[in-house]
Amino acid sequence: MSANRRQQLSQPPRDGASVEHSSKPDIRRRSATPTPILRLRINADTNEVTVDEDSAQRPTDAAAPSSSAGEDQPVLRIPERFRVRAPRSTARVDEHDSHVEVWDSNESGLTWGEKRSRDGTWAEKWMQQQRKVRNDDGTERTVVSGRNNGWNADNGHKWTEKWEKDGLTLKIHKSVQKVDRNGMVIEAWEEEIEETLMSVIAEDGHTTKHIPITQAIRKRGQCELTGRQWQEGTSFEKEKVDSFESDEHGLIETSFQGEFEERQGNLRRGKRTRRDAEGTSFNEVWFREVNGSGNVLDEWTDRWRDNADGTKCGEKKGRNTLGEKWHERWVERDGDREVDKWAETADSRHRWGEKAGTSHDGTQYNEKWERTAEDGREKYFLDKWWSHPDGGSWGEKAVDVHHLDVRGARGAGAATDDHIDSICKVTKSQEYREKWYDNGTEKVIDKWETCTAFDTPDGPPSAIEEDMVYTTTSAAAAHADDSKAVIAALQNGEKRLVIKGTAKEIVKNGEKSGHRYSDSMSWGERWGESFEPKWDDLPTTTTTSSSTETEVLPRPTAWKPDVCLTGRIAKPADSEGEAASASTTDEHREILKLRVRHWDKWWREGSGNSWGDKKFEDVRESRSKEERWYDNGLEKQVDRWETRADGSKEGEKFGSRVDGTQWGERWGAGPAGDGEWVDKHWTVQGDDGKAHSWGETWGNEGGKRWFQKWGRAEGGGEGEEWTEKWDDDGAGNTKTIKEGTAWRAGEFGGREVTNWFADRFGECADQSEKWAFKEGYNAGSGDKWMEKWNEKPGHKMAQKTGQNARGDAWEEQWSEQLTQKGLVKFAEKKGHNAQGDAWLETWLEENENKKRAKKTGRRASGDQWEEEWGEDISLDGAGEKWTSKWASNAQGDRWGNNWGDRWGVGGIGGHRWVEKWHNEDIDKWSGDTAGRPAGC
Repeated sequence: MSANRRQQLSQPPRDGASVEHSSKPDIRRRSATPTPILRLRINADTNEVTVDEDSAQRPTDAAAPSSSAGEDQPVLRIPERFRVRAPRSTARVDEHDSHVEVWDSNESGLTWGEKRSRDGTWAEKWMQQQRKVRNDDGTERTVVSGRNNGWNADNGHKWTEKWEKDGLTLKIHKSVQKVDRNGMVIEAWEEEIEETLMSVIAEDGHTTKHIPITQAIRKRGQCELTGRQWQEGTSFEKEKVDSFESDEHGLIETSFQGEFEERQGNLRRGKRTRRDAEGTSFNEVWFREVNGSGNVLDEWTDRWRDNADGTKCGEKKGRNTLGEKWHERWVERDGDREVDKWAETADSRHRWGEKAGTSHDGTQYNEKWERTAEDGREKYFLDKWWSHPDGGSWGEKAVDVHHLDVRGARGAGAATDDHIDSICKVTKSQEYREKWYDNGTEKVIDKWETCTAFDTPDGPPSAIEEDMVYTTTSAAAAHADDSKAVIAALQNGEKRLVIKGTAKEIVKNGEKSGHRYSDSMSWGERWGESFEPKWDDLPTTTTTSSSTETEVLPRPTAWKPDVCLTGRIAKPADSEGEAASASTTDEHREILKLRVRHWDKWWREGSGNSWGDKKFEDVRESRSKEERWYDNGLEKQVDRWETRADGSKEGEKFGSRVDGTQWGERWGAGPAGDGEWVDKHWTVQGDDGKAHSWGETWGNEGGKRWFQKWGRAEGGGEGEEWTEKWDDDGAGNTKTIKEGTAWRAGEFGGREVTNWFADRFGECADQSEKWAFKEGYNAGSGDKWMEKWNEKPGHKMAQKTGQNARGDAWEEQWSEQLTQKGLVKFAEKKGHNAQGDAWLETWLEENENKKRAKKTGRRASGDQWEEEWGEDISLDGAGEKWTSKWASNAQGDRWGNNWGDRWGVGGIGGHRWVEKWHNEDIDKWSGDTAGRPAGC
């Protein structure tokens, strides 16, 4: 309806209904005539819509309908104010397939008309007034208002509609009645619409139409037959945004709200919806039923949120006819879903709940818990289990039982529902835990029990119930920020049992066992802990912890097991908390400390392999011993160590095999980690028939550090051994030595060395010097070598020499030295062989602008040769390059060539020469270039 109304208001006057502006007296007289109210009447027999004769005078020259209108159509009677005097009729009749429309207008901006269906099932009359209104700034704006009355026999609806468009603001009010065949009203409702419009070009590209950018719709109604009442409302806002998500007009919805509520008898229910610009939607559905006295019989609320990223969360809560309160919350994210339900009786003495969920990988889990309060005992129960699509399942159980010395009545007579004061004493608490896993091929069970006895100078400590406030720990729920407060509020009001006092004794024992069916693998563990009293000078202090599940007292450095046992399974409490109040009541207080704890673990395979782990800890003496072992019938291993009160440690490891392999390790550390040392060794029998041994030692003391490796292989009348040592004196001076020898049994006994090597290198921090020296010998090839180098500020050098059994020998050296004249580089290589061949090569470079090189050589046949070259370049660009080569053979022939090049400052001008000769023949050439300076 509103879309049609916007289209009608945006169009200019139709052809044939143009308004003629005139200053004639009769037009002014008609304009001064008051406009009567147009009242429509529906004939109950013929369903004809006519104008009420009492609301308008019939003019003598009323405009007649078009000749195409039949006699059975009602005549639209136009009041004097609505008529236009013109030489021709301005009324118009439009024929349509389904209906006929008659309408007219005048020059004062009034338009009116009537629509009737051809089959007589519906009819509608309307009128619309357009006027100019002056603004405060003197400008004018157009205001269009109108009214519409109609009926529809098919659905029994009768309606009246009013509208007003002021600029780009449109307001519509519509009243509708639904009647039966006898004209009795069955249902009635009203609808109000308010829109802010925007002008756009229509599809034809010429005309203008209006579309809403904000809209608010309010509806309310009542059913006369059932007494049902309802109301609803919706609103949205749009903005013009340059985005691929916008519609054809460039608009995108930034917000949407909707709500619905209905009442019928004692029932109330409703629904709310909200959606923001990011695509997140918020929904709520609620229900409530009361009796004749106004007492609630049944009520519930369901809220949920759909985020744009696909995350969903929600919560439900309610109360049934038995007075039981129930809650439910759920979260969905990335394929994970979790549902948490819990309930409690009206007196809160019995609480129970269940949690279930499915993860994105198909894993399912379930949790059930229950709390029961009885005279003399509080019992808590928890059972969880999980199952995986692959067939695995696992779970855990927990039972807490608190034995109470009841003093006074419990329940409503003791205190209010919101807080139960101190009403009982706790004598003993027992906690039982169990975890299990079974997938058909393997089974694991873990059980443990804690027994706590309480006592104080005045008897057992007091126990009270207090409100417990939870915070969600679900990752998916934490992602939905708005759901945090909802979820936390669900559990407010749950009670917990808080024991404020000192435990007299705590004993913990447990065992674990497991078995794998396929290979008969089994394992087990037994453990225990004991706590005993010790007097300590500590004040009595009461505090409230920030933990959501426990309440603790401030603990001294030595653990003080003040106990807080809650209605849900308690976790270890954080020892930090803000003190609410503190008061010193006793000069001394009896507390508990951990005295001894121990465990013994073992594993055994079906093949006979077994291993274990043991530990004994004396907390009072700050001393502990541990042992780990392994035995498979072929190999044994033992690892033992001890830790002392002063922080020093010492231990050993050793093992053996049936094939003779042995290994061992001893280690230790002084207080504060100073004076650490390790000594390891191994011995094995190799496939080569030799016994191979090796080891390593390292340690530190007083800033000094050292490290050593060694190895040995011996057997069959030969062997080899090597060592590597490294040490640091703590002042930055380091030294490394690597040595090795190979030997064989001598002909007359003893050992004959066949190979040896020695590598030494180090660093002297005080002189900023690094050095290295390597040498070695191979008796098989007769090779012998030596290499050394040294580096310190302003000087570097290196030297290598070598020789072999054939008589060949070589040597090379180089150096860099920074002098007052600059950097001087020198290199030399020389060598000879057993046949008499020899060579020598030298290189000298000063400041990178003066270079010399020389190569000489001879052969055993008597051939000799020599080559020398050099260059000298001044800083001003003048310089010289030259080379000289000659050679001779055993027959006495000599030959050679020389050449040179000199140039002046900046490389301008110069003198070049070339000389070639062979015995007595000499060929010379020289030449100058332009600009040769004097003396060049």
